[in-house]
Amino acid sequence: MVVDAFRKEGIAIGLYYSPDDFYFLHQQGLAVSRARPEALASNNSELNSYVKSQMKELMTQYGIIDIVFLDGNDQFGKTELAKLCWEINPEVVVTRGAIETPEQETPDSPLPSPWESCYTLGDQWQFRPTNESYKSANNTIRKLIEIRAKGGNFLLNFGPDSEGSFPPEQWGVLNEISLWMFINEEAFEQTEPHQQIREENIWFLKHKTEQTIYAFIVEDNWEHGERKTFQLSSIQAMENAKISVLGHHGEVLEYNPETDPSPSIKNKENGIEISIMRAQRIYNDRQWANPIVVKLEGVY
Repeated sequence: MVVDAFRKEGIAIGLYYSPDDFYFLHQQGLAVSRARPEALASNNSELNSYVKSQMKELMTQYGIIDIVFLDGNDQFGKTELAKLCWEINPEVVVTRGAIETPEQETPDSPLPSPWESCYTLGDQWQFRPTNESYKSANNTIRKLIEIRAKGGNFLLNFGPDSEGSFPPEQWGVLNEISLWMFINEEAFEQTEPHQQIREENIWFLKHKTEQTIYAFIVEDNWEHGERKTFQLSSIQAMENAKISVLGHHGEVLEYNPETDPSPSIKNKENGIEISIMRAQRIYNDRQWANPIVVKLEGVY
């Protein structure tokens, strides 16, 4: 049902699988453990055969699987399962078990190969009904920007409750992230890291085929209707350069007809200068502290 529901919405199907199996160990008469040698597939041939049979079931009984995430402590087990997945479907993307997947952290600099940072929205991977602390939407959006600017993929975990529903605290964060993505989605389409991933509080992604750079301005204490100027030394503008703010046409600041909210770009001796007004009215109270994305066309 879950797989069918995702496919109906055009969303890629990803499956998580862990070769750790406490009940199987218990049936073997072994102590339940994740670290003892006999708990690892590389040292337990019966367990190795068992998890491979389960992985084969997942890869063959639910249609084409697009993504697989292999957990557990045993790299041998994950590698063997990855090979099995590719034998069944050479196009399946295997993340953990095949690439670096730092957990609850982001590398200081880009990694030389594909990678994925894995974060929980709260403190736990599963739903915790008490004493849980959730990340804000703003914090999560900033993580997304940093990870993508460094060339990584962002895995964000939401834990449904015992009824299979997200609690209101999670829904609120998810809705705000979704709204921000609705406005700024194009900055993540056909883009890749820029040669300079950031300048102070501004992160960059560049279009793969066009002379376009997206600048993600992560700025605190920026009021609605306030204009700020930024110097960017790593970017040069051509004669036909254009600038725009995603989610705003740059023509009107609501209820302020005398104000010019249009963004501007001009070459400086070292780089460019951009002038941006926070003019999007997302909520009635105009309080929207999330990063602004600036589209720079005709630049390099």
